[in-house]
Amino acid sequence: MYARAAEMFLEGKSPDSVRAMFVEHGCTPETADALTARALAFKQRYLRKEGLKTIAIGVSIIALGAMLTGIWLAISSGDHLIVTSGAFLVGGWYTLKGLWRVLIG
Repeated sequence: MYARAAEMFLEGKSPDSVRAMFVEHGCTPETADALTARALAFKQRYLRKEGLKTIAIGVSIIALGAMLTGIWLAISSGDHLIVTSGAFLVGGWYTLKGLWRVLIG
């Protein structure tokens, strides 16, 4: 039942609907409040952890793009410049997505 409450929070359900689910399954209101608070805390920890992973992926992609651009600059004769803008854009997107998860978590 606790796992279902965590799933409900991850689906975007309100604390009141999660609390009502506990009460419907026979919990006292005080127990339902405590279990709802624990499930909400779990959701926040989960989103923060996932957000930090996503930030790490984004920063890694940006670093890879910068490395590839730097290597190209070092070995090129100067007539062409390749900037891995796709890596910068994707890495930036992942980083912002991770920040959003950390903030809303």
